[in-house]
Amino acid sequence: MKAIRITHWSPGPQYAPLTMAAYADSFKVPVEEIDDIDGVLTITDVFEAEPDLETFTLAQVAMRRAHRTHDDERNMAILYYWTLQHFRIMRPRGTIATIDPSPLSVEQIKTVFAQLGKAPGYRDFTFATTSQDGTPVRYP
Repeated sequence: MKAIRITHWSPGPQYAPLTMAAYADSFKVPVEEIDDIDGVLTITDVFEAEPDLETFTLAQVAMRRAHRTHDDERNMAILYYWTLQHFRIMRPRGTIATIDPSPLSVEQIKTVFAQLGKAPGYRDFTFATTSQDGTPVRYP
């Protein structure tokens, strides 16, 4: 049965990521809309789980999955919040770019940039960086 892990990465090292899990049919909105939480990087992970698991057991499965991807997601959070903090000093339609290559894949960077494009304070900025394999990534 389809299940969804959701991890919210709050800003700052003093906050641990918050992870929850539920079966897909438990949500009121489609999985594509779950990442629309203003100003918080949200990772959604859709996976197959045994049907009829107790809530705690499903959460344990999700936490194991989160543990395996923790370092990549932490790097995604760094890119997200580093870019977000520049919103306040940029003019509309400005470009926010990193000089050094990111340790992330193209898909991971696109996930971060897409959420930044919905964040409070976004004013038609362009985001740019290079993925771990040297591929330039730009938004929009």
